[in-house]
Amino acid sequence: MSETDTIVSDALTGATVRCIATPEVVAYEKARLRGVGGEELRALRQAARRDYGHSDKIDPEQRRQGTAGQIAGMVQEPIPAGEVISGMMAEAARLAGTLAVLASE
Repeated sequence: MSETDTIVSDALTGATVRCIATPEVVAYEKARLRGVGGEELRALRQAARRDYGHSDKIDPEQRRQGTAGQIAGMVQEPIPAGEVISGMMAEAARLAGTLAVLASE
């Protein structure tokens, strides 16, 4: 993904969220902006919400539906959550030490 592969829509949850710009979500948003309503918009919303991969039997490349911020485009490789938290804690400790030195000056 890139930073531009997301869109703001209410198609998935009913609330306005940033989500992956799948063809279904984009079609829903274009129709909504054109003023389409009723049954046609409802059908487009259902298509956007369709389960595209919440099963272990589906190829991960087919897992298209979901909310995601623009930061998704900056992810270059998956990192386990534990490593992310450990890195954040180490950085916080380093910064806290820097602040203590600055405060004592």
